[in-house]
Amino acid sequence: MNILNNVLVQYQQYQRMQLKQMQTQIKNQVQTQFYVDENQQNFINLLYSLRIVNEHFKGQKKPPMVIICRNKVILQINLSNSIHYDLGSQKDTGEMLAKEKNNAMNILNQLEPDLNEFKDYINGIKKIA
Repeated sequence: MNILNNVLVQYQQYQRMQLKQMQTQIKNQVQTQFYVDENQQNFINLLYSLRIVNEHFKGQKKPPMVIICRNKVILQINLSNSIHYDLGSQKDTGEMLAKEKNNAMNILNQLEPDLNEFKDYINGIKKIA
């Protein structure tokens, strides 16, 4: 009877360990998806903001607001690089990260004709992904 109890206890511990690993993997996948999606949304929003600012200040020589908006886009590209590097170096995120990058690239490819004036910025973010 004692052997049976030991086997049962070991099996329960094994199940708990597997459940905990699965929960950690799901948490990592959700976080990866969130970070990539949020990063992409921020980048797209900044490009559209830059477009509006460019239109508003058209004809003026180097208005500070345009420079600030361009710097924000560049900073977002740098942040994207850091996010992707960090996520790529984490255990168990490789497959999910590749999937999310692919989804992000599909969305950027769809928006690229509309944002053709920012092709250099878009190419910069594509190099990261």
